[in-house]
Amino acid sequence: MALKCKKCGSEDIINAVITEDTIGEIVAVEYRCRHCENRCVFNLNKDEEEETRRCSEYFDGWMNYILGIDPGYANVGWAVISQRHEHVELVASGVIKTDAGMEEMHRYRVIDRNVWGIVSHYEPNIAVIEGLPPNKHQNKQTEIAGARGVILDVLAFWDIRCNGITLVEISPTEVKKLITGKGQASKEKIGEYVKLLLGLDEPLKPDHASDAAACALAYLIKEGVLK
Repeated sequence: MALKCKKCGSEDIINAVITEDTIGEIVAVEYRCRHCENRCVFNLNKDEEEETRRCSEYFDGWMNYILGIDPGYANVGWAVISQRHEHVELVASGVIKTDAGMEEMHRYRVIDRNVWGIVSHYEPNIAVIEGLPPNKHQNKQTEIAGARGVILDVLAFWDIRCNGITLVEISPTEVKKLITGKGQASKEKIGEYVKLLLGLDEPLKPDHASDAAACALAYLIKEGVLK
């Protein structure tokens, strides 16, 4: 069993800070409970086998929060997935929309603020963003590239502020191939596999949110976490 919050008993703990002695052995772990915001310190007694076992189980049971992003100018799909070992679960998902009547900089500002709100609320430690789609019109490519730049800037700032987010880029073709086994799969087929992998009763909607979840799941498949 993984370590639990000393205040509420939750195992959903994040932002671990490890203290080592002069020879590099772990002597303490400080972490924060996502459930009650309590900060806990676990002091490792190196002389007791039980304490060593518990510390090892803590790291073995670490939970990842993966933010998948389907970037766009009018619609930015996002999905947060929790993962511990081979168990994955959808935490939240949605779409950031920008109105075509807005000025360009205002639309990018909407994306910036909403992405910041998502990462600051869910505190993902991994972010997977889809690369530029092939065969798009030049204007569309430019718009999506601009949105991706805004999103990457937010993630970079979050990384600096919170000291640790793994940023992964994955191409649309690779997402399709990893999820369905075919690099030219339809959105409907991707949605079916996302539903299956996440154990959902219905396909995830809207499609942009499903595509974002597919990015996160494709990363886990590529890493060998999911089969």
